[in-house]
Amino acid sequence: MRSPFTLNPAAPTSQISLFSSTQFGELLNIANSLKHAAQIHAQLVTRSYICSPILFNKLLALYSKWGNISHSLALFSASSSRTQFDNTKNVFTYTSIITRLSHCNLPVKALSCFNEMRERNIYPNHFTFSAILPACGDVIVGKQMHSLIVRHGFETDVFVSSALVDMYAKSGEMNCAKRVFDEMPDRNLVSWNSIIVGFLQNGYYHNAISFFSGLLREFGVSPDEVSSSSVLIACANLCVVKTGRQVHGVVVKHGLEFLTYVKNSLMDMYCKCGVLDDAKYLFRTIEDRDAVTWNVMVMAFVQIGDFEEACNQFWLMRHEGVSPDEVSFSTALHAAANAAKLEQGSLIHGQIVKAGFGNNAHVSSGLISMHAKCGSLLDARRAFSEYEDHNVVTWTAMISAFQQHGYGKEVLELFHDMLQAGIEPDHTTFVSVLSACGRTGHVDDGFRYFNIMSSVYKINPGLEHYACMVDLFGRAGRLQDAKKFIEEMPIEPDPSIWGALLAACREHGDLDVAEYAARKLFRIEPQNPGNYVLLYDMYARRAKHQEADAVRRLMERNVVKKDPGFSSSW
Repeated sequence: MRSPFTLNPAAPTSQISLFSSTQFGELLNIANSLKHAAQIHAQLVTRSYICSPILFNKLLALYSKWGNISHSLALFSASSSRTQFDNTKNVFTYTSIITRLSHCNLPVKALSCFNEMRERNIYPNHFTFSAILPACGDVIVGKQMHSLIVRHGFETDVFVSSALVDMYAKSGEMNCAKRVFDEMPDRNLVSWNSIIVGFLQNGYYHNAISFFSGLLREFGVSPDEVSSSSVLIACANLCVVKTGRQVHGVVVKHGLEFLTYVKNSLMDMYCKCGVLDDAKYLFRTIEDRDAVTWNVMVMAFVQIGDFEEACNQFWLMRHEGVSPDEVSFSTALHAAANAAKLEQGSLIHGQIVKAGFGNNAHVSSGLISMHAKCGSLLDARRAFSEYEDHNVVTWTAMISAFQQHGYGKEVLELFHDMLQAGIEPDHTTFVSVLSACGRTGHVDDGFRYFNIMSSVYKINPGLEHYACMVDLFGRAGRLQDAKKFIEEMPIEPDPSIWGALLAACREHGDLDVAEYAARKLFRIEPQNPGNYVLLYDMYARRAKHQEADAVRRLMERNVVKKDPGFSSSW
């Protein structure tokens, strides 16, 4: 039956006050602003309609729709403290507020609402579980929620299962994610995208490609820009251009090649696989080039070491009227730094100030690194001082700048200041700090910092950190300690580790340990001439001509060519 009133959210208050409960419901359906929602809310309170479950839920959904989480929470909290609201809240109310809280990245509040719902004996449905799972950042909470889902019988629901896959993937539990995926009776595109993106984000690139192939074999499911772009990123990280070209064919077959995000991923794949001509061709075919498109092209030239052309591409982007983002500025600064073009860097700095990116942490760290690599540590320090809200990125950039210039004492002082400021160091920070300890001879401090990496900051040491420790022991002449340290490493030493030990042996004349390190290097990188030459020179200096000749013959047998200028005694 047609309403006698023309429902207008902006109608005069006197007219709205005459509305019935049904008309208020229709009014909430067509309201199109936060202002309208507030006006209707006031009338619902005045007319005592706010206790109507239908109108309450519609108002809550309206506040959520227009993105005002504070209004939604205020309405929801008010209903918790007044007895007349006891019958207002139901599963739809809770699901609505939980969904909004999850989207606004307020997981604690979302979980609190979920627990309150259960305490009121309101049973969650499949929509509720799909909404609450993104809030389960802690895998323990996620597994508890999984058990609750099974108890309520929703584990076979395609949307709930897809959300479970996504939750486990974001927690790094890919075995659990795969188990849930494999047990799903039905899968849709969201399910496939969740598992593919999960493998990608956790570094399982081969699995991402394999599951993309599975998606193509699934009846009734076709890839979209998310699945296509994700598998292209996996191909790029593995440098498998043949597979990348096959994915390119799939993209064309499904009509996805015109989507900017997919084209950018295709360009990135070809660039990282070293097929720059194909990337350039795709670049020319994109009419509406955005900052991401240009960033891929600039980064391509950085990756091949053509830093001058990378800077040129940045200026071409500006000439085309495209506004750079933080990645654009950071990449351009990196190119200017590696080209040692201080003038270029200064011009880019001017663009940064003009665009209002001066307070961006990544851009500021790029400025610090650029000035340091161009030889101006004073300007690097000034760029650091001008940035106000320091974080681990800017602190690490400044620490690395001093380390690159050989100021080991200042590196350790800055690191202490960083800790005093309450900033937790990261993987890169410790590389500079451990290197500085080696340069300054602070062996005990270096060992202490190495230990607190894992014990205090929960950072698993990488090969770079182990190489720094070997260098630290080596510079101090403690070669047996360095050898023992390598032998007790929980990960397989790479050439940088054994190379650091061999170089230290040459410096201190320890032939026994040098022979041990060289044998390891001859096995894992037999084509590197530097290792043979180092050991040869040590034998020659000791007048061990028979052993030196044996190294020469081994080198010839492995068909290794000595680089010119390595040794005059060869």
